Amino acid sequence: ELGYRFDEKPGHEIKARFLQDFKTVVIEKPAEVAQFLGELETSALLYVRIRSLTMGRTAAEFRLEGGADAMKEALAGCRLPPAPTPTPTPKRVS
Repeated sequence: ELGYRFDEKPGHEIKARFLQDFKTVVIEKPAEVAQFLGELETSALLYVRIRSLTMGRTAAEFRLEGGADAMKEALAGCRLPPAPTPTPTPKRVS
């Protein structure tokens, strides 16, 4: 299980695939990739939490200085779908 949060923004729990090298995580859903990258571009800190049935819980923080420029260069040839817009919660009428 993979959870992450940028800065003090709300966190996300996503399904991710861990490769056999135990170092690489793949976010497979294009909308989740777009959301991750959209928040990465404007953030200064990334907090990641991984829960494993066999290895327990691991957490790490990453400072993201220069991340926006590096991301733009790395994704120059990629087409990504727009990040999903949050669904507003309905207001209760009294």
